[in-house]
Amino acid sequence: NSGKIVGFEAFSQSQTTYATLETIYERLDGLRDTIYAALIGDLSVVKGVRPDFGPENLAVQSGLSLLSELAFDVSSIPKHAVINNAELELTKDSLLSVLGNTFTNKLLVFFVKDSVTNELDSTVSVTLDATDSTFKGSITSYVNRWQSGESNQGLMIIPAGIVEGLELFMLKGSNSADFSKRPRLKITYNTIKQ
Repeated sequence: NSGKIVGFEAFSQSQTTYATLETIYERLDGLRDTIYAALIGDLSVVKGVRPDFGPENLAVQSGLSLLSELAFDVSSIPKHAVINNAELELTKDSLLSVLGNTFTNKLLVFFVKDSVTNELDSTVSVTLDATDSTFKGSITSYVNRWQSGESNQGLMIIPAGIVEGLELFMLKGSNSADFSKRPRLKITYNTIKQ
């Protein structure tokens, strides 16, 4: 309940600082042998209770695998439109985000194939790059998939460094009181005359 991360260095370039396993064998005749084994990998488990982030926010966090789903209604795009570009923009909440000194300052977006079972299309993801106040990236391929008839079951937002840290990225959600900070999908398309 300290709110801190407690642990030890499992593997590093310096052999003097990481943990080793020391095994001492002693035979019945008193002869002893000692084996020192260095770790070549580490495993950690982070547990905790998900805080209530309020109805206005989306939260994604590394380490805890706290992810967020997002969906847009694109049914108003004409059926025979050609999608030129679709840019997703998410606004950061810098006051509520908790970030370390070194971390991957990007988010990944996955195409949701089945929102009931949380099945994602893991063959491709889109990277959202950070600016001062937002995360932005092109999800044109996803909108094209919806336009060509695939079921629109939304998007999954995941931290790019999901196993390397515990960073908490707070984002403004679709219930944000400030409309200009809500998630935006800017779609540029041409229509084809039939």
